[in-house]
Parts: sequence; structure tokens; C-alpha cells
Amino acid sequence: MLSSKPYKYGADRRQRQPAMRQHWRERLPAEWQGAVVAPQRFEVHRDQELEAERCFGYDARQVACYYAHHYRIAELRSDDDEEFYVGTLYGESLVAWLLDDGRWLIHRIVLTDEHCEGRAFYSFSPSMPR
Repeated sequence: MLSSKPYKYGADRRQRQPAMRQHWRERLPAEWQGAVVAPQRFEVHRDQELEAERCFGYDARQVACYYAHHYRIAELRSDDDEEFYVGTLYGESLVAWLLDDGRWLIHRIVLTDEHCEGRAFYSFSPSMPR
């Protein structure tokens, strides 16, 4: 059964490429652990200005077998028009793994509130998400 636990945006943001070797399976369900192509190398691209990042994982043949992106669109909010705070307008955290049969298993979390908690779901795709 595919399930997910709550995810808070930003939890993965401090990871560096060596850490990706340990964390790329983090959201992968146990029943799919043996059915994915394991990445040997990662490329992490960050945009601090936009609070966004993308990560590509490549197998030994340099074929993409892992993909992740995380971003958050923030807005200024106020409850009393005097004090303002930054809230999340929209955000998304997506992780995808290439399966042995050529399909992609995707875990997507959509963030829609100021607590950065989101709705999560799994899906399959014939191609790598972008």
C-alpha cells in the first residue's frame, strides 16, 4: 500500500550531493525499494532567490533515474494590517524514481498553507517529470 507521512518544506534543502546518496530513498515506499534504478551521481541546482531546487540522479550509464524538485512561492500576509509575516501561497515537493520496468514512480506534495504542510500522493508516469 502506498502511503505518505506529513512533509514540511525545507527539511531537505540543506542536503549536499554526498547526503543525497543516503536520502534519495527517503520517500520511496518499502514495497518499491527493490524495483528502482539506483543513482550513482547527483546534480543539485539551487535558486536561493526563489526558494527552489532541482536534483537529478544518474545511473552508471549516465541515464536519469531520479528526479526531485522543491519550491515555494511566498507572500506577505497580515492579520491586522500592521504586522506582516511571510506565508506560503503555493509550494510543491516532488520526488520521482525510475522503475526497472521503465515507468516513473512519483511522490508529489502540494503545499497550500502557512504551516507548509501539504497533501501528498503517489502516481506513475511513462516519462520523467519536469
